[in-house]
Amino acid sequence: MIYIPKKTADYQVIHEDDLLIVASKKAGLLSVAADDKKGRDLLSLLREQFGSKIKLLHRLDKETSGLVIATKKPSFERIFVQHDLHKEIRKIYLVLVHGQIKGKSGIIDNPLPARGPNIKVPAKTIYKVLGKTKEATLITAQIETGRQHQIRRHLAAIGHPIIGDRVDGKFALNKTFMQKRGYHGLWLHSWRLEFEHFLTHEKIRLEAEIPADKQAVLNALGFGKVI
Repeated sequence: MIYIPKKTADYQVIHEDDLLIVASKKAGLLSVAADDKKGRDLLSLLREQFGSKIKLLHRLDKETSGLVIATKKPSFERIFVQHDLHKEIRKIYLVLVHGQIKGKSGIIDNPLPARGPNIKVPAKTIYKVLGKTKEATLITAQIETGRQHQIRRHLAAIGHPIIGDRVDGKFALNKTFMQKRGYHGLWLHSWRLEFEHFLTHEKIRLEAEIPADKQAVLNALGFGKVI
């Protein structure tokens, strides 16, 4: 199938076939809204375009931009969950963090709190440094587990919180960066997905363009087009 991406103000469909839809959402758009706020989230918008049977196979935080996978077949969503097929998808994020990370790469293998008292679950993040300035480091982050706020929490734990992170970050650092660079958002972008198609077994590799406001920050820091 030759697919021409459809772009709206809130999202762009990057890929569509008989089973899957992959969309790149803007920062500020919920993946799934509460029942009383339906129509203002990615799932509702995709259902308007493709029909009411659409299901998301994973979610992004509201503040995170980039790629999300959905399916046209509710029965596949159940199979996807039951067989942990999310492990078959390589998810790579672009992340801009405060400070200079030492070295060229690293693995953060720190268990994170889960629901329930005194319970922690395994969590692993692999990162590679793309560039550094005195203010910030640009990295790719690949998650081997999908814990809530995993990338945010892991990077904050090693002393390099994500720029604009209001939950696990540092207020003073964010305020200084905002005043100097004029950027108010969370610099976290779901950039690339790689997987073998679950029906056709075709090798799929998709990328979401860096949003203009995030790219402007990279330009201001001197990174330019680093990918």
